[in-house]
Amino acid sequence: KTAFGLRTTDLRNIAIGLAAAILLVMVAGQMSDSGSASASSLEETSEKRFTCTFTSSATQSPNEDQDDVVTLTYTASGGGNTCSFAITGGADAADFSLSGVDLDFAATADYENPVDADTNNAYVVEITATDSADSATTVQTMTATVQDLTLAITSGQSANVAENTAADAEVLNTATTDSPTACAITLGNTDDDDDDNDAFAVDADCGVKVNDAGDLDFEGDGYTSSWTLTLLATNGLSNEQAVQTVTFTLTDANDNAPVFSDGDTDAVAVNEGGTTVGDYDLTDADSTDAVNTCTDGSTDAADFTPTKVSGT
Repeated sequence: KTAFGLRTTDLRNIAIGLAAAILLVMVAGQMSDSGSASASSLEETSEKRFTCTFTSSATQSPNEDQDDVVTLTYTASGGGNTCSFAITGGADAADFSLSGVDLDFAATADYENPVDADTNNAYVVEITATDSADSATTVQTMTATVQDLTLAITSGQSANVAENTAADAEVLNTATTDSPTACAITLGNTDDDDDDNDAFAVDADCGVKVNDAGDLDFEGDGYTSSWTLTLLATNGLSNEQAVQTVTFTLTDANDNAPVFSDGDTDAVAVNEGGTTVGDYDLTDADSTDAVNTCTDGSTDAADFTPTKVSGT
């Protein structure tokens, strides 16, 4: 017995009884209305067991003059489940678009003309990933800092131009890094028809177009058939300049009719018993337009058969 008159075995029995009573109270608190306790009701129902983890960086450095920002990558903790993504916030959320895992700028980024909230070329957006298994969400706040490009015109650019191409038709969409604000042709232009209009002109972005179709004459005597134009691009916002040459080659078009060398009319005397009436020569100034067939017409056409003998 203890000092209080209780045996040690009595204390042990009391402790066991109290523990059993506490356990019964805990189970009763989890009982359903039907009087039974299910395994699921004993779990914390708000707990999310599956999560999406971003593996793509929260800091991106896209170049200006492009839309692409990043292809989002991730891991999902469950077996076989996937993650979906949405733009859910950020100071510059309106400057982005998201399709699947492809995050883009809503408009092409321009370092010299930032449109982010604090106009420092650091665009902030919040992306939320949702797990397909239990809708658990993970948020990543991303900053995409636009990088400046040095203005340059890509070297080695060339194009063919068909004669008689209409004025204002673009013949070369000149590739540049960064976007020029102005462009000019400084050397190599021609005015072969002497009407004070040069053959070519450029847009502000250095796209080359036909200015005077009359200068593009493949058969014209003394007309130019190839050009090397020097382009000068400038970006007034960053005080940059770039110089580069582009080349053009004139190609022939079918713009001339065949011509009889013997004239438009002829009169011949033919002996009876023969079939040959005469031989007539044709020429065509267009190098790509061979004379492949001959036909006849008029009142007595049925009495004749024109035949190509040789040449073009």
